[in-house]
Amino acid sequence: MQREAHDFPGLIVSDPIYLRLSEIVAREVEASGLMLQPSTEFDDVPGWDSLSMVGVLIEVERHFGVRVPPAAADECRRVEELVNLIRIHTP
Repeated sequence: MQREAHDFPGLIVSDPIYLRLSEIVAREVEASGLMLQPSTEFDDVPGWDSLSMVGVLIEVERHFGVRVPPAAADECRRVEELVNLIRIHTP
């Protein structure tokens, strides 16, 4: 079932970083159709564990061409924090 933007109130639809990050996290935790909100806490994502962030960071580096410092990534608890790091480190 394909979901539409209106199925996710508050989703920043026009922001490709959130949309792509949702795809990356969904693939990492094997949860198709997962859509993240800025306030989503990674620990609340079904299937999330300590290795999930490692996989997400590898994909973020591959897709966005940015390397998020591991110390900064360790501080990320919410999706918006990782998105901000991606923006800061994007050339």
